[in-house]
Amino acid sequence: MTINGLWDEVRKVLPGEDVPIAKLVADCVREKGRPLRIAVDTPFAVFQYKEATKKVEPYGWGMNHPTRTLFYHILHLLFAGAQPIFVYDGPGKPPVKRGRHVNYSGSRPPIDPQYAGARSSSSRTQAEVDAEYSPDHINMLSKQMLDLLGVPWRDAPGEAEAECAELEKAGVVDAVLTKDGDAFAFGSRIILQRLDAKNQIAMVRRYQMPERLQPPLRQQDLILMALMAGGDYDGTGIENCGPEIAVQAGRAGYSGELLALFRAGRPTEPWRAKLVAELRSNDKGRFSVTNKV
Repeated sequence: MTINGLWDEVRKVLPGEDVPIAKLVADCVREKGRPLRIAVDTPFAVFQYKEATKKVEPYGWGMNHPTRTLFYHILHLLFAGAQPIFVYDGPGKPPVKRGRHVNYSGSRPPIDPQYAGARSSSSRTQAEVDAEYSPDHINMLSKQMLDLLGVPWRDAPGEAEAECAELEKAGVVDAVLTKDGDAFAFGSRIILQRLDAKNQIAMVRRYQMPERLQPPLRQQDLILMALMAGGDYDGTGIENCGPEIAVQAGRAGYSGELLALFRAGRPTEPWRAKLVAELRSNDKGRFSVTNKV
């Protein structure tokens, strides 16, 4: 889940590099005198692992529970010498995402009695098996597992990826581990994507924003892309306006103008009318418009 077309546009100017986590840790020790600190977008990781083992009728769930996969995800980071903090969605997260209702389960949900005692797999009902794959139960198990391993975790005020970006901006962590490009829109500068272990060597693809940002990498451009192309909370965006047109609008100065209006609390209707008029006429030749808005 992310802003529609964001990664395609980002990769055009920021291809990223595959690098072992251990190398990033070693570089951080040399530069800062301490291990690499990573904020992990936990809901996205859990969703990813849940999708990988989702229920397929009539065969049931896959062999690996998402919590088991997350356990090895944690070990890869620890074995490489990194210091992760796992961040979960919090109570301020919007209730609907991609047209689906999402719930916040609380920081330490009580253990459901049906899970208090282990039962043999042969005696469990199908309803009990299905319940073990519910997001609330997976979150509960993963938080218990992190506590037992002594790995810190926290609930965000709202979106986990937004909190990860804030932790990075505050200097608490050095990078954000997520596949969700929304972290860039929230202000993250270094995203580690696709945690894999090849021959027992944990690898990530690092996307590091340059010091001087240009479209489409500026935060204001990504916010405009979310509005025009759509994302988690507005899946379609503006009709006939995709990510490429959004990037062109950013280069034409519209993203900066919109951000200034937001910060000043001023109305955006004149800005919108100006953008629509130029998209329709393209009199300045700044848009490769294929569809009229």
